[in-house]
Amino acid sequence: MIGLIDCNNYFVSCERLFDPSLEKRPVLVLSNNDGCVVARSNEAKALGIPMGIPAFKIKELIKKEKIAVRSSNIELYGDLSRRVMAIIRKSFPKQEVYSIDECFVEIDSPQSALEEAQILRQTIYKGVGIPVSIGIAATKTLAKLASHFAKRYAGYQGVAYIDKEEKRIKALQISPLSEIWGIGRKQRSKLEDKGILTAYDLTKLRGEWIKKNFSITMERTRLELLGKPQIPLESYIPPKSITRSRSFSHPITDKTLLFRTLIAFADLCTTQLRKQSLEASKVALFISPSRFNEDFSGYGRLSEASILSPSANLPSFIPLLEKLFEASYIEGVPYKRGGVIFSSITPLQSHIGLFETAQGRRDASFDSTLDLLRLRFGKEILVNAASEPEAAMATISRSESRSPRYTTRWNELMTVSCMEKE
Repeated sequence: MIGLIDCNNYFVSCERLFDPSLEKRPVLVLSNNDGCVVARSNEAKALGIPMGIPAFKIKELIKKEKIAVRSSNIELYGDLSRRVMAIIRKSFPKQEVYSIDECFVEIDSPQSALEEAQILRQTIYKGVGIPVSIGIAATKTLAKLASHFAKRYAGYQGVAYIDKEEKRIKALQISPLSEIWGIGRKQRSKLEDKGILTAYDLTKLRGEWIKKNFSITMERTRLELLGKPQIPLESYIPPKSITRSRSFSHPITDKTLLFRTLIAFADLCTTQLRKQSLEASKVALFISPSRFNEDFSGYGRLSEASILSPSANLPSFIPLLEKLFEASYIEGVPYKRGGVIFSSITPLQSHIGLFETAQGRRDASFDSTLDLLRLRFGKEILVNAASEPEAAMATISRSESRSPRYTTRWNELMTVSCMEKE
């Protein structure tokens, strides 16, 4: 059996964990630069606020309904996610982390699956404070569907188990195509035009017809809905690339600040590479003005280059990034967006390559020490001289309502005061 563990309204749950005053209140979490709604509490959903709507369009509604608004706190959400996934891994070692707030697991004992899932929910809530819903079924697609039922209907007590044929058929009959994992908007529209409205309708189509008119991927989805596993559980899927980018809160014309900002992004990327025991041999840099600024239309640039030996060491890439930046930067252009992309990613090699030198070994040793110091004393304890991460982030990011990063910053730890009772 496959289980899908999904954190409920994850970003909102993270905010409520440290601020109980948000309980039972409508809460919204906004995207980078406080642009659009990316997470909603159930109370906010009940007010009809759609996902992705620009915040300025609901300014009056926010004021009228006294909606709590928070800026994205990705550092906090990421750390809490790692804690949740670690707890899940202890109970179910065969785990595939699908996103920041959900993962698939393999359940070896179908007979005790429901009980194990309920215990896991309680353990996660007790250990981290995040509520989760769990769907269990024979395939990934059915487990994903079951998790929707677990989240939607209180009678399931957070766990929905499709363990019988009649349950599977009933679930498919009442599930529109929009709730089926792997079916996109265009595909759904095409199916609906042909009178295919539910998941059950899809399972009644012939496989050859689906492959001819859609794709082999759609046929896999149909078979998964029939309870025939087609998508294996993958314990680890190495990323094809790692990107850090940002839309700036205001245009940047200062060349030095822009370059240091990009180096700060590169630092985040190389740190992420090391965390996952990976290294990269290709890096790309891009900068562009606002797409709404017609005076500078076409001034955006993306350039890339490769190093001889794969690395996860920031100084190895800085000379390359400097050349790419000099080739891309145009004096006087108000840049509104920038970022870096590391690709050609491979597992970190422990042996010395043909073109590696003693310097490469020293770089690896330095990186290990740097990561340990940052883990213990905070990310700002040591930074590369080519970057100014805090100044850069303050300049480019608008996060007027971001909560403290309680679990990752020493200077933002929650303080508790005790008052003597009179």
